[in-house]
Amino acid sequence: MVLQLVGTLACGDVAAPREQAQRHAEVADDRTLGESDAEGPAADAPSLDDAGDVPGEPSPWSLGAERDRLLDTVPAGRCAAWGALDEDQRAVFLLVTDLLGKRSALPAGASVLAHVVRLYAVRGRQHEGCLRCCGDREFNRAYLGADSELLAALRADTVVAWRDTRDLAGAHEPFTASRETALGQPRGQLHVFASDDDAVVLARPGVEDVHDASVLEIDLDFNLLHESAPLCEYGGRSGLARYQELWSGAGQDGDAELAYQPSGC
Repeated sequence: MVLQLVGTLACGDVAAPREQAQRHAEVADDRTLGESDAEGPAADAPSLDDAGDVPGEPSPWSLGAERDRLLDTVPAGRCAAWGALDEDQRAVFLLVTDLLGKRSALPAGASVLAHVVRLYAVRGRQHEGCLRCCGDREFNRAYLGADSELLAALRADTVVAWRDTRDLAGAHEPFTASRETALGQPRGQLHVFASDDDAVVLARPGVEDVHDASVLEIDLDFNLLHESAPLCEYGGRSGLARYQELWSGAGQDGDAELAYQPSGC
Protein backbone atom coordinates (compact mmCIF):
# COMPACT_ATOMS: atom_id res chain seq x y z
CA MET A 1 0.00 0.00 0.00
CA VAL A 2 1.39 3.38 -0.95
CA LEU A 3 1.35 6.01 1.78
CA GLN A 4 1.88 9.68 1.15
CA LEU A 5 2.63 12.63 3.35
CA VAL A 6 -0.15 15.10 2.71
CA GLY A 7 0.47 18.72 3.65
CA THR A 8 -2.17 21.38 3.90
CA LEU A 9 -1.90 25.06 4.69
CA ALA A 10 -4.87 27.26 5.45
CA CYS A 11 -5.86 29.12 2.33
CA GLY A 12 -5.37 32.60 3.65
CA ASP A 13 -3.78 35.77 2.35
CA VAL A 14 -0.50 35.07 0.48
CA ALA A 15 0.63 38.68 0.53
CA ALA A 16 3.23 37.88 3.22
CA PRO A 17 4.67 34.48 2.24
CA ARG A 18 8.10 35.26 3.69
CA GLU A 19 6.53 35.66 7.12
CA GLN A 20 4.84 32.30 6.57
CA ALA A 21 8.15 30.70 5.62
CA GLN A 22 9.83 31.96 8.79
CA ARG A 23 7.10 30.33 10.86
CA HIS A 24 7.15 27.01 9.02
CA ALA A 25 9.72 25.36 11.22
CA GLU A 26 7.90 26.40 14.44
CA VAL A 27 4.17 26.25 13.84
CA ALA A 28 2.29 22.97 13.79
CA ASP A 29 -0.17 22.54 10.92
CA ASP A 30 -3.04 20.22 10.10
CA ARG A 31 -1.09 17.78 7.97
CA THR A 32 -1.97 14.10 8.30
CA LEU A 33 -0.63 10.85 7.02
CA GLY A 34 -2.87 9.57 4.20
CA GLU A 35 -2.84 6.67 1.83
CA SER A 36 -3.81 5.72 -1.72
CA ASP A 37 -5.30 2.56 -3.17
CA ALA A 38 -2.25 1.64 -5.24
CA GLU A 39 -0.40 -1.62 -4.71
CA GLY A 40 3.26 -1.66 -3.74
CA PRO A 41 6.17 -2.06 -6.20
CA ALA A 42 6.55 -5.23 -8.22
CA ALA A 43 8.48 -8.00 -6.50
CA ASP A 44 11.34 -7.82 -8.99
CA ALA A 45 11.68 -4.02 -8.88
CA PRO A 46 15.08 -2.62 -7.85
CA SER A 47 15.29 -1.75 -4.17
CA LEU A 48 17.26 0.71 -2.08
CA ASP A 49 19.73 -2.10 -1.40
CA ASP A 50 20.60 -2.40 -5.11
CA ALA A 51 22.19 1.02 -5.54
CA GLY A 52 25.76 0.16 -4.63
CA ASP A 53 25.78 2.63 -1.74
CA VAL A 54 28.33 1.71 0.90
CA PRO A 55 27.05 2.62 4.39
CA GLY A 56 29.59 4.66 6.30
CA GLU A 57 30.06 7.70 8.44
CA PRO A 58 27.78 10.66 7.64
CA SER A 59 29.37 13.52 5.76
CA PRO A 60 30.88 16.26 7.98
CA TRP A 61 28.03 18.58 6.99
CA SER A 62 25.60 15.88 8.21
CA LEU A 63 23.03 15.23 5.54
CA GLY A 64 21.41 12.84 8.00
CA ALA A 65 20.76 15.63 10.50
CA GLU A 66 19.18 17.78 7.80
CA ARG A 67 16.94 14.88 6.76
CA ASP A 68 15.93 14.40 10.40
CA ARG A 69 15.11 18.10 10.68
CA LEU A 70 12.94 18.02 7.58
CA LEU A 71 11.01 14.98 8.79
CA ASP A 72 10.54 16.76 12.11
CA THR A 73 8.42 19.39 10.36
CA VAL A 74 5.70 16.73 10.07
CA PRO A 75 3.63 16.99 13.29
CA ALA A 76 3.51 13.20 13.70
CA GLY A 77 7.29 13.24 14.12
CA ARG A 78 10.18 11.87 12.13
CA CYS A 79 9.69 8.22 13.03
CA ALA A 80 6.01 8.12 12.11
CA ALA A 81 6.66 10.16 8.97
CA TRP A 82 9.44 7.83 7.80
CA GLY A 83 7.41 4.75 8.67
CA ALA A 84 4.52 5.99 6.54
CA LEU A 85 6.66 6.15 3.39
CA ASP A 86 6.93 3.13 1.12
CA GLU A 87 10.21 2.22 -0.59
CA ASP A 88 9.49 4.31 -3.69
CA GLN A 89 8.74 7.39 -1.61
CA ARG A 90 11.83 6.87 0.53
CA ALA A 91 13.96 6.72 -2.60
CA VAL A 92 12.46 10.01 -3.81
CA PHE A 93 13.07 11.63 -0.42
CA LEU A 94 16.68 10.42 -0.26
CA LEU A 95 17.63 11.59 -3.75
CA VAL A 96 15.88 14.96 -3.47
CA THR A 97 17.50 15.72 -0.12
CA ASP A 98 20.93 14.65 -1.38
CA LEU A 99 20.55 16.82 -4.49
CA LEU A 100 19.57 19.86 -2.45
CA GLY A 101 21.87 19.09 0.46
CA LYS A 102 25.20 18.05 -1.03
CA ARG A 103 25.03 19.10 -4.69
CA SER A 104 23.30 22.52 -4.59
CA ALA A 105 24.20 25.76 -2.86
CA LEU A 106 23.11 29.36 -2.44
CA PRO A 107 25.45 32.04 -3.87
CA ALA A 108 27.13 32.51 -0.47
CA GLY A 109 27.86 28.79 -0.27
CA ALA A 110 25.20 27.55 2.15
CA SER A 111 23.49 24.25 1.43
CA VAL A 112 20.11 24.63 -0.23
CA LEU A 113 18.62 21.94 2.01
CA ALA A 114 19.44 24.02 5.09
CA HIS A 115 16.97 26.59 3.73
CA VAL A 116 14.14 24.12 3.18
CA VAL A 117 11.82 24.60 6.15
CA ARG A 118 8.88 22.33 5.48
CA LEU A 119 7.99 18.94 4.04
CA TYR A 120 4.55 19.10 2.44
CA ALA A 121 4.36 15.79 0.57
CA VAL A 122 6.35 12.96 -0.96
CA ARG A 123 4.68 11.35 -3.95
CA GLY A 124 5.72 7.81 -4.81
CA ARG A 125 5.43 5.67 -7.90
CA GLN A 126 2.33 5.03 -9.98
CA HIS A 127 1.42 1.33 -10.18
CA GLU A 128 -1.85 1.21 -12.10
CA GLY A 129 -3.10 2.54 -15.43
CA CYS A 130 0.38 2.80 -16.98
CA LEU A 131 2.78 0.70 -19.06
CA ARG A 132 6.21 1.10 -17.44
CA CYS A 133 4.84 3.07 -14.51
CA CYS A 134 8.05 5.06 -14.14
CA GLY A 135 6.82 8.55 -14.93
CA ASP A 136 3.80 10.85 -14.89
CA ARG A 137 4.01 14.39 -13.59
CA GLU A 138 1.92 13.67 -10.48
CA PHE A 139 4.26 10.98 -9.12
CA ASN A 140 7.89 10.56 -7.94
CA ARG A 141 8.31 14.05 -6.53
CA ALA A 142 8.38 16.07 -3.34
CA TYR A 143 6.71 19.30 -2.33
CA LEU A 144 8.76 21.47 0.04
CA GLY A 145 8.61 24.88 1.67
CA ALA A 146 11.52 27.32 1.17
CA ASP A 147 12.64 30.15 3.44
CA SER A 148 12.86 33.69 2.09
CA GLU A 149 16.56 33.46 1.16
CA LEU A 150 16.17 30.28 -0.87
CA LEU A 151 12.99 31.53 -2.51
CA ALA A 152 14.74 34.72 -3.62
CA ALA A 153 17.67 32.75 -5.08
CA LEU A 154 15.38 30.39 -6.97
CA ARG A 155 13.41 33.28 -8.44
CA ALA A 156 16.60 35.11 -9.41
CA ASP A 157 18.10 31.90 -10.87
CA THR A 158 21.27 32.17 -8.77
CA VAL A 159 21.31 28.74 -7.09
CA VAL A 160 24.64 27.01 -7.76
CA ALA A 161 24.36 23.97 -10.08
CA TRP A 162 20.92 25.05 -11.34
CA ARG A 163 19.79 27.06 -14.37
CA ASP A 164 16.61 28.25 -16.03
CA THR A 165 14.83 25.28 -17.57
CA ARG A 166 15.48 24.21 -21.17
CA ASP A 167 12.24 22.20 -21.12
CA LEU A 168 9.89 23.61 -23.76
CA ALA A 169 6.91 22.55 -21.64
CA GLY A 170 7.93 25.07 -19.00
CA ALA A 171 6.75 25.09 -15.40
CA HIS A 172 4.25 22.57 -14.11
CA GLU A 173 0.93 24.24 -13.45
CA PRO A 174 0.12 26.15 -11.38
CA PHE A 175 3.77 27.14 -10.88
CA THR A 176 5.12 29.94 -13.05
CA ALA A 177 8.91 29.41 -13.06
CA SER A 178 11.05 26.34 -13.59
CA ARG A 179 14.71 25.51 -12.90
CA GLU A 180 16.84 22.46 -13.74
CA THR A 181 20.28 21.14 -12.89
CA ALA A 182 22.94 21.70 -15.52
CA LEU A 183 25.06 18.57 -14.99
CA GLY A 184 23.13 15.98 -16.98
CA GLN A 185 20.73 13.09 -16.39
CA PRO A 186 19.33 12.23 -14.00
CA ARG A 187 18.46 15.90 -14.01
CA GLY A 188 16.80 17.75 -11.17
CA GLN A 189 13.71 19.73 -12.15
CA LEU A 190 12.18 22.28 -9.80
CA HIS A 191 9.13 24.55 -10.03
CA VAL A 192 8.27 27.66 -8.02
CA PHE A 193 6.01 30.69 -8.19
CA ALA A 194 7.93 33.46 -9.97
CA SER A 195 6.39 36.08 -7.68
CA ASP A 196 4.18 36.25 -4.61
CA ASP A 197 1.32 37.51 -6.75
CA ASP A 198 1.40 34.28 -8.81
CA ALA A 199 0.66 32.05 -5.83
CA VAL A 200 -2.57 30.07 -5.91
CA VAL A 201 -3.89 26.91 -4.29
CA LEU A 202 -1.88 24.03 -5.79
CA ALA A 203 -4.86 21.72 -6.34
CA ARG A 204 -2.50 18.84 -7.18
CA PRO A 205 -2.74 15.27 -5.83
CA GLY A 206 -1.39 15.12 -2.30
CA VAL A 207 -1.22 18.90 -1.95
CA GLU A 208 -4.72 19.87 -3.00
CA ASP A 209 -5.19 22.59 -0.36
CA VAL A 210 -1.68 24.02 -0.11
CA HIS A 211 -1.67 27.78 -0.61
CA ASP A 212 1.84 29.09 -0.02
CA ALA A 213 3.95 31.35 -2.25
CA SER A 214 7.13 29.64 -0.96
CA VAL A 215 6.20 26.07 -1.90
CA LEU A 216 8.29 24.25 -4.50
CA GLU A 217 7.92 21.02 -6.47
CA ILE A 218 11.01 18.91 -7.26
CA ASP A 219 11.78 15.64 -9.01
CA LEU A 220 14.57 13.96 -10.99
CA ASP A 221 14.23 13.06 -14.67
CA PHE A 222 16.18 9.95 -15.69
CA ASN A 223 15.65 10.25 -19.45
CA LEU A 224 14.17 12.48 -22.16
CA LEU A 225 10.73 10.97 -21.50
CA HIS A 226 10.85 12.56 -18.04
CA GLU A 227 10.57 9.20 -16.32
CA SER A 228 11.34 9.94 -12.71
CA ALA A 229 10.95 6.83 -10.52
CA PRO A 230 14.27 6.09 -8.75
CA LEU A 231 13.48 2.38 -8.41
CA CYS A 232 12.78 1.87 -12.11
CA GLU A 233 15.53 0.61 -14.42
CA TYR A 234 16.93 2.77 -17.19
CA GLY A 235 19.17 1.05 -19.71
CA GLY A 236 19.33 -2.00 -17.49
CA ARG A 237 20.40 -0.08 -14.36
CA SER A 238 18.37 1.33 -11.52
CA GLY A 239 17.74 5.03 -11.22
CA LEU A 240 19.46 4.97 -7.84
CA ALA A 241 22.66 3.60 -9.34
CA ARG A 242 22.59 6.11 -12.19
CA TYR A 243 22.12 8.95 -9.72
CA GLN A 244 25.09 7.80 -7.65
CA GLU A 245 27.35 7.57 -10.69
CA LEU A 246 26.53 11.07 -11.95
CA TRP A 247 26.21 13.02 -8.73
CA SER A 248 28.59 11.40 -6.21
CA GLY A 249 31.48 13.52 -7.49
CA ALA A 250 29.53 16.79 -7.64
CA GLY A 251 29.25 19.44 -4.96
CA GLN A 252 30.25 17.87 -1.67
CA ASP A 253 31.89 14.65 -2.87
CA GLY A 254 30.53 11.38 -1.57
CA ASP A 255 27.62 9.04 -1.97
CA ALA A 256 23.98 9.88 -1.37
CA GLU A 257 23.88 8.13 2.01
CA LEU A 258 21.08 5.82 0.93
CA ALA A 259 21.47 3.75 4.09
CA TYR A 260 19.93 6.64 6.06
CA GLN A 261 17.53 5.87 8.88
CA PRO A 262 16.06 8.63 11.05
CA SER A 263 17.94 8.96 14.31
CA GLY A 264 16.11 7.73 17.36
CA CYS A 265 13.74 5.51 15.39
